Amino acid sequence: MSKPKKVMAMYVNWTPKLRRYIINQWKLGITPVSEIARNRGVPRRTIYYLIEKYKRYGYDGLEPKPKGRKKEALNPAFVQLIDDEWHKHKCGSHKMWMRLRSMGFNVSERKIQEVFNEKGFRTNRRDRPSQIKFVKYERQKPNELWHTDWAECPFTKQHIIAFIDDCSRVLIHAEYFAQATAENSILAFKNAIARFGKPDAILTDNGTQFTPARGDKGTFTLFCEGEGIKHILGRVHHPQTNGKIERWFGTYKQEYDERFSCLYDFIKYYNEDRLHQGIGYLTPLEKYKSAKLLI
Repeated sequence: MSKPKKVMAMYVNWTPKLRRYIINQWKLGITPVSEIARNRGVPRRTIYYLIEKYKRYGYDGLEPKPKGRKKEALNPAFVQLIDDEWHKHKCGSHKMWMRLRSMGFNVSERKIQEVFNEKGFRTNRRDRPSQIKFVKYERQKPNELWHTDWAECPFTKQHIIAFIDDCSRVLIHAEYFAQATAENSILAFKNAIARFGKPDAILTDNGTQFTPARGDKGTFTLFCEGEGIKHILGRVHHPQTNGKIERWFGTYKQEYDERFSCLYDFIKYYNEDRLHQGIGYLTPLEKYKSAKLLI
């Protein structure tokens, strides 16, 4: 016969110290069970239940049971898989979950986070973006629009120029130069075109590498016109216009590490292995190829 809920609640609320005290009273043989039960305001069967737990498990049996489900031990093979994948990609638990799903593994993100906690895996988090909401835009076809810009490379102390496809986020091309000039912008643009063909348009900021401070059209714009490519200038003091390339520079600066022997290795990883949240957790190259099929 099960104990009444009221009695069970009283027993559960007893502290381990009180439970040990009751057992010690019983062990001394001075106070009978009926008197112990009367003093505690419970039926004798509650005291006998406590005594039975002591006989079977000792004083450990008097400790309250932990709440919730018992934590299952992690499968060593699963832990090793997470370890291997993290050292390849160094992503967060959600991206890891998406990656394992794409590999055919049916595993919860909670389990992945358990491994992360056990291994002490941490990722470099970007600063929180501004709370101001910007309208998201995205071209529907690859090579419809590219973004480009220059940045200072913290690893080589040189200047780096990069080109990214608006639709797929494929990093078309990136290259180091000693100086960020219009001539080097054109040279890098030619190298990018040699790899992926001509874009319909290219978006740049108003830097002197792409447009002169005043006067006639610059050499970069003239080159674009000669190739039949529309040169779009972003709004002044509005970096969000060219946000996709700015985001890539942030990724490059945060994730380029000992895994990569050169810039080409990082570009290959970025295009072919790294899942991108903005395009539905596909790799940029997967998005590029799938969008090409729709043309």
